[in-house]
Amino acid sequence: MASDDLEDSELVSVAEETPLGKETISLGVGQGYITEISLSFSILRRSTLDPNVSLQEAARKTLWALENDNKEMLLLFKELSARLVSIQAQNDVFIVTFKTIEEIWKFTTYLSLGIVACTLEHLLFDEVYWLNAALVEDTEIQVSVNQDELATLYLGLLLQEGCFYARAVVHDAGAQVEEEKEFLAVSVNDVVYVKDVGDESSWEGQSLSTGERGLLPIIAVEPLPHPFYQWFLKTYPTICNMTEQNCRNITSQPIGLGQCTARENHSATEWDELSYCRGDAIEVVGFFVPGLKWFVGKCPSTGATGFVQTKHVDPNCLKPLGKDLLFLSEDEKISLNSFDEDVQKGPMELLSSLAQTDISSVYRLDGLDPVEIYLKSPTGTLKQFGETQMSDSWEEIEAVSESSKCSVSEKSSPDSEWRYEVEGFHVLGQEDIDDPKFFVDLNAGDLEDSEVFDPVLTFLNKEGYGSHFQPLYDLSMSFLNSTFYGFSEEEDLVMYLETSRNWAKRNNMSWAHTRCCFLLGRICAKRMKLSQARVYFEEALSAISHGFLDLQLLSALYGNLSAIYLKQNLKSKQELLLEKAASLLTCISQHKFSSENELEVLKYIFRKAVIVNNASLESRTCFLIFRLFYQLGKHDEALPFLERLQFLLITSCSQTLNSSTSVMPILSYLYDKKYLPHIALASARLCKSVGMKILPSPLWRVGVVMQNISKIRGCPLKGNHIPTQAAPYLEHALSSSYESGDVKAQRTMCLLLAKLYLQRSLLSGAISYTKRAVELGRWTSEEEAFESALFLGWLYILNGHFEQACHILLPLLDSMQETDSTTQCGVVHNLLANAQKRDKKVLESSRGYSYALNMATETGNRRNQAIALANFGTLAVSCQAFIMAERYFLKSIQLFIDVQGNGDAERELSQVLLWLGKILIEQLKLEDGRVCFELALLFAMKSNNLKSQLSVIEELSKFYSEVSPTIGAHITYCEHWVHLLQLLKDRQMEGDVLTTLSRLYQTLNTAKSLRKALDYTKQSLRISIDLGQHEKSAQRWIQAGKLYYLLQEDELVEIYLHAGIQASLKAEHFTATLHLYEAAGDVFFHGLQTREKALPFYKEGALPLAKKLEDTRSQLQIFHKLTQLLVNQGDYKSSLEFATMAVRLSTLVEDPVHELVAFHRLAGIYYALQIYEIAEYCYLKALSVCSSPIQHAAEAGYYVKVYWRLGDIALHRRKDAEDAVAYLSLALAAAIEVGNQEFQLLLLGKLSDVYSKFLCDEEQADIFIKQILQLGNNQTCT
Repeated sequence: MASDDLEDSELVSVAEETPLGKETISLGVGQGYITEISLSFSILRRSTLDPNVSLQEAARKTLWALENDNKEMLLLFKELSARLVSIQAQNDVFIVTFKTIEEIWKFTTYLSLGIVACTLEHLLFDEVYWLNAALVEDTEIQVSVNQDELATLYLGLLLQEGCFYARAVVHDAGAQVEEEKEFLAVSVNDVVYVKDVGDESSWEGQSLSTGERGLLPIIAVEPLPHPFYQWFLKTYPTICNMTEQNCRNITSQPIGLGQCTARENHSATEWDELSYCRGDAIEVVGFFVPGLKWFVGKCPSTGATGFVQTKHVDPNCLKPLGKDLLFLSEDEKISLNSFDEDVQKGPMELLSSLAQTDISSVYRLDGLDPVEIYLKSPTGTLKQFGETQMSDSWEEIEAVSESSKCSVSEKSSPDSEWRYEVEGFHVLGQEDIDDPKFFVDLNAGDLEDSEVFDPVLTFLNKEGYGSHFQPLYDLSMSFLNSTFYGFSEEEDLVMYLETSRNWAKRNNMSWAHTRCCFLLGRICAKRMKLSQARVYFEEALSAISHGFLDLQLLSALYGNLSAIYLKQNLKSKQELLLEKAASLLTCISQHKFSSENELEVLKYIFRKAVIVNNASLESRTCFLIFRLFYQLGKHDEALPFLERLQFLLITSCSQTLNSSTSVMPILSYLYDKKYLPHIALASARLCKSVGMKILPSPLWRVGVVMQNISKIRGCPLKGNHIPTQAAPYLEHALSSSYESGDVKAQRTMCLLLAKLYLQRSLLSGAISYTKRAVELGRWTSEEEAFESALFLGWLYILNGHFEQACHILLPLLDSMQETDSTTQCGVVHNLLANAQKRDKKVLESSRGYSYALNMATETGNRRNQAIALANFGTLAVSCQAFIMAERYFLKSIQLFIDVQGNGDAERELSQVLLWLGKILIEQLKLEDGRVCFELALLFAMKSNNLKSQLSVIEELSKFYSEVSPTIGAHITYCEHWVHLLQLLKDRQMEGDVLTTLSRLYQTLNTAKSLRKALDYTKQSLRISIDLGQHEKSAQRWIQAGKLYYLLQEDELVEIYLHAGIQASLKAEHFTATLHLYEAAGDVFFHGLQTREKALPFYKEGALPLAKKLEDTRSQLQIFHKLTQLLVNQGDYKSSLEFATMAVRLSTLVEDPVHELVAFHRLAGIYYALQIYEIAEYCYLKALSVCSSPIQHAAEAGYYVKVYWRLGDIALHRRKDAEDAVAYLSLALAAAIEVGNQEFQLLLLGKLSDVYSKFLCDEEQADIFIKQILQLGNNQTCT
């Protein structure tokens, strides 16, 4: 099982104290500012913290590919709010820039949360990485940025905007500047808003604490280092009016609870304050939050509750919140990452649908690759990173699971819903609460009759809080539709409540009076009648006397009224109420919001937290603002505060112990809703699993991961395809569902993992997980157990374990005899026949297919009939009965055509057409075979199945290259092949096919086709470089150089040729380098211009390497070429050396042809140098190695030419007529052998001439003349 460490691991660069990594950012006048920063990454082994060299190299190769095609990387960095400038793959560096403060804020937040590192992990590693659980768990990506550069860029953007928030770094800065100006009086750490007014030494400033304005020296302030603060303070601007110094110097004090001791006497001046004497114990109600003026306290001795000033007590005796809480109560922590049931429903339904299979209703076409979309894993890929790590074996789990099986009904019954019960951020609906309801009928009686209002007044006048009052206070104002009914217009309800208020006031019913005024105020505030609402709220506040008995009413009343004071800027009234409202909202656990207007109070509290620089107060306020926005459904507004909250959590955890508190699950949900798939995927990766109480469930996370992977790929999840990146999440979900005893979830996860491994053609892993699913199916239902067993049997067949498959399928077949499920029985027969066929049991297989076909016919299932017939066809092929196979395939195709519209059926039809085409080609029915291939491609394209298209394209390319060579058609299909490989991201095969395309276009040999060939060669070259294929890269460099030569772009030819050779030299493949030197020389040697440029490649490059490698055959070949090259240049003396060496080496290779060529060329050189005796000797040596007797006409032709040359040497150079006659006679014999009458006439004339002029033998000369006449007459007759 995947351990929880996988989930707890954070692939981050450790969060700094600030996102910019600097506590202070100084303003420097006149200094330059950079515009770009570098982002580097390193991959480590988590267990040892050593670099993982193999993964780093793999990531580097991916970056090389992205350097050339960086669309995916640009989208990623755009989502991360950064602008990618360039990629420096060799240095593992990205160069990025930012144009706004908001971009820096977002990016540094993602960097601090570890999201940037996780997005790189998903981008840089291939799918095989995610199958190796141990490797994933042990891998850590560290992302680092130059903090000084980032801070400088941040400062430059602030100065560019010309206004920002800063903190004072000196006290009374004006006194330190010798200028006659009135400067703003500020204290150290005061937050001020500064604005550039054109003065080089001072700016205009406004204190956030007092609201005072004035000039400030530039040297007196430093920008707030958190870009989040700049965004918040500019988005929600206001003044805090903080005058008390004790609230401005608190920085690190944590939130506390428990009892504290009063440090001075205090007599309450308001009804809501608590009176106490020095030394009295005061119990904190809720939390004691540092930075606030008040908290709610309770006197243990009297039971009185009221507000207590924080400065009047000693907080040191308070107990800080636990390391797992930080700023939350236990209840708040439990609900922190809870979602509504509907939120979790979608991802879980997705998993259920993906786990489903049609194995029990649809026959399996034997020989059809089960991989839906992607190609099989390349051989050796897994070895690069180690063997795939499987989870614990089923046998081990089974031993442990005995205890869970006995209580499985308690944990998860088979019929129970597969989901966790979650508590969402929502208020229970009216249907969940048994509350009284009041009919509003203003015509029912006299409004002056108090008895009409007795029921509602009695209800509203109940002392303290009860759950039945919840609709009056909730955020949705549900009392408008639940507590009161029967009114057609809201004005009727207002009149009803107004009358109720008057009766409550007359009867001194304070609670009813307060609540009526509160409800009237809420209705007015809803209508944006703030002044009227303020009057009602103030009246409610004056009427209340024991408000702490109903804390929710008191909080709602204080919060709503304070929000109106803030909106209307009533500063005098704010001072009396705002701080108390802030305490009620912040200090009371599980605060339930009653109005969106309470956001005004929360914004005030957050500004105060910034000013006092207290992380605890800031965290608590972030949490409350997030909850309010989330409950209002304003997810975009909630997201920044949730991100800030997670950053504060990471910072707190790094300073103390690791905390289990995290908001990553809800962050992942919000990112998913905002359509930020890379970030949503990364945050899901960072979700921590702390026991089984933290929600949402791991199953929900798997669904989110799959959905966002499909978004990144730009295509919906298809059929049964499971993204490989989901593997570690599936394994963790399997482990979690096992611990919770959720058998149905366990089976679902096992089936999903089995399908995932099947897609990668890792059948042993698929079988292992399917075995678990079979065992788990026995605890859910017979139907699910049957399906799992069928799936397991099919996997055994695919894996070649036919006996095991039969061992599973035969019992199933026996059990089917007792049922009426004809289709399922046919499925078992078909699978069993597949296994028997592969096991060479032809008769048994044929019988099984007959049963399956009959049952499919009986049920009228044409698709199953077609599959059974196609399986019959493959059985016939295995028996070499091609005519019979052709008939079965044709019948199958006719049935498949009738069930078009089903993607899987069309894929099966494509495969049957492909098989039929191969049979027809074997029978030399080329045209029919071609039509079948092209129809197969058509149906594969119709079903949009890339794997099927790839299979057909390969056959069509083979057809047009080998069976019926047609360059145009071959090019067309190869280009579509490349397109498919690009979709499948098989870059290695793409490079090979591009090379083939280049060769085909080169064959056309036109300027346009050569240019096209060059383009394809460059593409394949780029791929081989990205993949680190040094040998192929070198070959493609040479090929590009050759194409430039053919295009007559001579200035680039040698550049590419030398680049190819250098690429091979760097890899130290000397044998390959030798052949590349020779190939580079061949470019010129076989050309028509500048052939002399081949000489250095042969002489200075290839020849020394051949000697170094002691490669005799290569040396001989090079000597031949050097000889021919120099002879063509007319340099016979230089060529003599190489020709002589060729003769010497030719005797060592034991190849008569090489020896013949060597002696012949040497003879030609001596003849050109007029050294005729040696030339004659070499010609005779060449003739001596020729086969005897003559094997073919070309060989006889060679005899004719050489003996003619020898006769010429003997007659004219040595003056030996008799030797000349002998040579010419041999030449004549060879000409007669060849049947070349033209040569015969010439040789007969030559012999006649020699006998007549040199040997003076007229009789013999006449004989040759007669033969000439006879041969001439024969030609005339012919």
